[in-house]
Amino acid sequence: PADIRQRAIQRRMIREIDNHFVEAVEMMVRPLLEPGLPDAAERTAKGLAALRTEFAYWENLLSNDWLGGTAPSAADFTLYPSVAMLGRIETRKPGTVPADLITPKMAAWQQRMRALPITEKTWPPHWR
Repeated sequence: PADIRQRAIQRRMIREIDNHFVEAVEMMVRPLLEPGLPDAAERTAKGLAALRTEFAYWENLLSNDWLGGTAPSAADFTLYPSVAMLGRIETRKPGTVPADLITPKMAAWQQRMRALPITEKTWPPHWR
């Protein structure tokens, strides 16, 4: 954004996504990629707990349709792939991601993100 305050807020959001949300998703992904991990169940449980906290946090920040306000922002485009990865995890290993994990406002946000033409253009072919 042109407004320096809004730009700073979005940069902070991006750092929070990268440092917290992505880390929680990776806790869920690793047991899928390495099924023999001795602590797979513990990692998955820890990841789910962290994701519940993260979704609650982002739910509170989502005061408009988008994280950055009235239009999709860099924060939206940073968070969306990790949220979409949860759908991929559920596809690969049904029952791993609880249906109530994604909070209501975040679920509606996810649908708006998925409906963007750029999302369709950049969607991985093997996820279709």
